[in-house]
Amino acid sequence: MHKVEFTQYALKDLKKFDKQTVALILVWIRKNLGGCENLRQHDKSPTTNRNGEWRYRVENYRILVEIKIML
Repeated sequence: MHKVEFTQYALKDLKKFDKQTVALILVWIRKNLGGCENLRQHDKSPTTNRNGEWRYRVENYRILVEIKIML
């Protein structure tokens, strides 16, 4: 089981969008990443110089995610 946490930068960026876009992104994250067994099933390969980050597309938006393993 995975836990989704937002950085202060992510929260700051979300405030720049209208409410409908924020809702779209948050619903997608909850549905596809929160509690998901395999986080990489919806991803696209990471870009160069972005080691440890994965990217997801939500309509016209790209979400960058860092996956950390917590023991």
